[in-house]
Amino acid sequence: VKNSWSEVNGNDGYFWLSYEDKSLTNAIAYDVEPASTFTANNNYQHDGGFSLIYYEYETINAANIFKAKSNEALVAVSVFTHEADNSPYTLRIYKNPAVLEPKKFTEGQLIYQKSGIISNAGLLTIDLDREVQLNEGDTFIVCIETNALIGFDGTQALSDGSNVISQSTASVLKNQTYISVNGANFYDVASPQNSSMPTNARIKAYTKVKAVRESTVLEYPTMKPIEFGQSLKFSELIGGEVVDLLTQA
Repeated sequence: VKNSWSEVNGNDGYFWLSYEDKSLTNAIAYDVEPASTFTANNNYQHDGGFSLIYYEYETINAANIFKAKSNEALVAVSVFTHEADNSPYTLRIYKNPAVLEPKKFTEGQLIYQKSGIISNAGLLTIDLDREVQLNEGDTFIVCIETNALIGFDGTQALSDGSNVISQSTASVLKNQTYISVNGANFYDVASPQNSSMPTNARIKAYTKVKAVRESTVLEYPTMKPIEFGQSLKFSELIGGEVVDLLTQA
């Protein structure tokens, strides 16, 4: 079988695979759906490279921090996993923590929670059971707890020992991704003292921007002063009828 790692990998770029070998049983298939079935029109994410990074913890809590760009409704989130086999997950969404730091962000308002199963590896989109309303400037945190291997993105070079085959470069900033192994002691993976390889979780948030109704201003004609005993036609306002105003004081 010819692989995609160039001739420096394997036997001049080839490897042997027995007909009895079951090593390909974990192959990932991708399923797609028409874009018209997806109501979101805005995508929040921090990842963007092609590195293959994950943390082998028994359970991991990964949280991505975003700021709403407008008045919008959160309708779905997604997470990419490298390995998953009917792995349970719990999704929690927090909003506007008083202090934005790893040890205190869960003190923010818990505005949504949902549990489910990640049946297999790949990209899983989680539709929310209800829309979560966000106002422009709101800080919202998407946190996923699971024993699946969540994918992370960062700067990573792949080599054959002497030559760099490929390199993914990513920008990872403070207060973008927090992780924890117990759900309590989170740390910022962009901080050098916490991680030798700053990364962002491959967790995205999808929102639907609210339609803004334009107000209509009605302008009425200026009314002239009316004197006692005067008859006045409101032809434009009441269809041409003549109104006699009472003159008694």
